[in-house]
Amino acid sequence: METAYGKLAFICVLSVLCGTALAQVITITATDVNAYLAPGNNVVNNKDTVVTTANIGAPGSSSWDFSGLLAHTQTTLQSFTASSTPFTADFPGATYALKTSLSGLFAGFPGAVSGDLYVYVTVGASLLNPGNKGSGTITIIFLGNPVTLPGDLTIANVPPDTTYALPMTLGTIWGSTFTSTQTIRISGSVFGTPVVTNHALSYVVDAFGLMKMPDGQFYDALRIRTVEKAGTKSIGYIFVAKNGASVALTASDTLQPNNGIIQIQRKSVTWSPPVNIPVPVQLSAFDGSWDEHQSHVQLRWTTLSEVNSFGFEVQKASGQNGEFQSLPGGFIQGHGTTVAPHYYTFVDVNASRGTWYYRLKQTDLDGAVHFTEAIRVDIPAASEKPVAYSLKQNYPNPFNPVTVIEYDVPEESSVHLKVYNALGQEAATLVDGIQEAGHKSIRFDASHLASGVYMYKLQAGSFVATKKMIVMK
Repeated sequence: METAYGKLAFICVLSVLCGTALAQVITITATDVNAYLAPGNNVVNNKDTVVTTANIGAPGSSSWDFSGLLAHTQTTLQSFTASSTPFTADFPGATYALKTSLSGLFAGFPGAVSGDLYVYVTVGASLLNPGNKGSGTITIIFLGNPVTLPGDLTIANVPPDTTYALPMTLGTIWGSTFTSTQTIRISGSVFGTPVVTNHALSYVVDAFGLMKMPDGQFYDALRIRTVEKAGTKSIGYIFVAKNGASVALTASDTLQPNNGIIQIQRKSVTWSPPVNIPVPVQLSAFDGSWDEHQSHVQLRWTTLSEVNSFGFEVQKASGQNGEFQSLPGGFIQGHGTTVAPHYYTFVDVNASRGTWYYRLKQTDLDGAVHFTEAIRVDIPAASEKPVAYSLKQNYPNPFNPVTVIEYDVPEESSVHLKVYNALGQEAATLVDGIQEAGHKSIRFDASHLASGVYMYKLQAGSFVATKKMIVMK
């Protein structure tokens, strides 16, 4: 079995960045790592399987031209908050999980493999990789017939591999000594013998300069020299740019000079183009509703992560194309830079009957401004009943352990509101009986449920609607 990501390829995937315009020494911090790995970001990892030489420049001020690299194979990894993934309990303390295909790790395996692999990382004083885990199915031919069996792969690093020391700049030195154990299970039983590999790596950031990538653009970068002192000795180089571009390669032997054109191992060169980091605030939910008992509009929003977030202003307009105005007292302080979900609320006590549109004006610490899409809130007259059945998105979402589900019933109906797990099995019954017409709200406590994705389904009269909720513990 050949792993799709060697040590240097994995580091290439996790290259993180800040930014300037001229070639100069840069510093990579935990804030930069959090921005790079924000949930929803995609990291593209390419491999050039043909090139056998590279100009690695020289220590100190240097430059590198990687414009000739090709992408013979390509892998995309999507970042998630670790706690929202299925194997978070196996890697306590991990902050992110990068999801990719499990099949790429089984080249040459006697069977077809499908499923997902999660690469877990922890961002703190260092960037750590405690391990990876994935599960799926393996289809083999048995007595001439295909047989599909459940399987999983675990790669555990003990202690966690120190991928980067943070902050990292020219002259930064660190080491990483750990044991990596790779275990395959099929139908719950260990397949073959677990592969145990000892690592003793040393790192030094020894150069900086401009790096030219296959897109033809130049980016500021650092050069990291790596030395593997355990098992098969090797020397490698990692080139990290401020905007996400990176290149990693392994020298063909350990006796080559630390500068100029050197021979490199074929199929060892991996590279990643710049990462398209989205709006600094990752907004997972924004909704509003009329509270007929309190006579106000309740607005709610959830962020999965924030980068340099100063805060939010609640704005309101009387029509879809109307002019938005910031509401008095409508500024809500943000949380700066964070990878933890945060829940926000605001109450508009001056809302009158009619249709209103609300949006958020989000401001960064550097003054940059972003706007959300507007949401619509209808405020009926005091005696007005809902005109149609509806099921609203729960809030907060994700949640732990309590959330609120709202729905409308325009006439007396037999109402059934239930929660189901990802397998379609009933997990909770929230409403089961006759209800009068009105705007309804129910509090759901998921303390008894495990983390994961669930569906909630409303059946009322001939109306049926289903929405997704996420329990995140």
